[in-house]
Amino acid sequence: AFWLRFAFSWGRTGDLLGMCNGVLAGLVSISAGCSSVTHWASLCIGAVGAMLYLCASFVLRRLGFDDPRDVFAVHAVPGFWGLVSGPLFNWHMNADKFHRPTGWACDLGDDGACRTGAWVEAVWANLVGVVTIIGSSAVVACLVFF
Repeated sequence: AFWLRFAFSWGRTGDLLGMCNGVLAGLVSISAGCSSVTHWASLCIGAVGAMLYLCASFVLRRLGFDDPRDVFAVHAVPGFWGLVSGPLFNWHMNADKFHRPTGWACDLGDDGACRTGAWVEAVWANLVGVVTIIGSSAVVACLVFF
């Protein structure tokens, strides 16, 4: 993330805040799925989260939004990526087993056998979670600020 940030600011001084925010964005990205993904997947999720932070920060600055510490770009964008990426990278045993408090287990169908394609439902459930978070945050923000 630091080198991409450096490439965006070529010819100017280094950006220590951007480097720290890139690291923080990677950590925010992996927080949602840290218990159910492998080590290599956590590195991929964190790296994509850091790159998404850079893109979001660049777009917000170009659009003229007043976010001097890139709080939205660090927390919201990588956080939403982390919610969606958890089931996408849940390949510990196979895509249809999920980490539960008792260990790895599959979702059982009506016949008592493991269902296939359950990861698609998990992705959709997390997308519904993202929309719910956006909606509830918007309602609370409107109540507080208007």
